[in-house]
Amino acid sequence: MIFTGRFAGKAAVVTGAAQGIGRTVALRLSQEGGRLALVDRSLLVEEVRHEAEGIGAEAIAIIADLETFAGATLAMDGARERFGHIDILVNNVGGTIWGSPMRSTGKLRSKRKSAVRCSRRSGAAVPCCQEC
Repeated sequence: MIFTGRFAGKAAVVTGAAQGIGRTVALRLSQEGGRLALVDRSLLVEEVRHEAEGIGAEAIAIIADLETFAGATLAMDGARERFGHIDILVNNVGGTIWGSPMRSTGKLRSKRKSAVRCSRRSGAAVPCCQEC
């Protein structure tokens, strides 16, 4: 596989970065020269940070619950503090509202409520993206 460095020097926030699509996207961004703020509520995000650094990327792991505006603000502020700005936002956090871990916490939500929360999470990124 040929890597072009198309994200060289770009600061990227990847939510849901501890596993699955988020992890894969984060590692690809690191292979392409991206600087990464890896966000997840799982401690496994630290392992992804180590992998990205092993590839040569500058990366930070931010443990935050993006179900809350405070968690989203913590993530965006952490990325801006480290990199000065955000070039790329991969808003990957989520999953089925009927599966784990939602079922295990008893917080089953309607799709409407999940959509509202998603827009609130994304709103935390707006102030930093407007600076560009």
